[in-house]
Amino acid sequence: LMQDEDHVKAILEQDAPCHKVYRIRWYTIEQSPAADAYPDVTVVDGRHVVAIDGEVVAWAKTDCEHPRAAEVSIETLLAFRRRGYARQVTMSWVASVLSAGKIPFYSHLLDNAASQAVAENLGLTHLSDEVEYL
Repeated sequence: LMQDEDHVKAILEQDAPCHKVYRIRWYTIEQSPAADAYPDVTVVDGRHVVAIDGEVVAWAKTDCEHPRAAEVSIETLLAFRRRGYARQVTMSWVASVLSAGKIPFYSHLLDNAASQAVAENLGLTHLSDEVEYL
């Protein structure tokens, strides 16, 4: 699939210009984590956050949602990375999505090593790699 990106882009550009190509890896999470997997997380206005001295330094929230599934969006401030906060906010979000009877999905750009490390650290189940043309 990814070997043919230039060919696909050429076909698509016959009808519409293609400005961006995104290579994305998708995962799902099948087991609900124990509550002690995210001790520093609170839920504020639907966001699962870690706050240090009143400042939100990491968060996870539903990016896209369907009656049977949801996709997470996460962020950790640069100065607070590599401390396990992304793991915690993601696990808290996963627990809430699974408790609602939905399937949680996680994705990242293929060249985002930090997000891939989070996925591997969480033991997520790889679903697919895809290419999006926009």
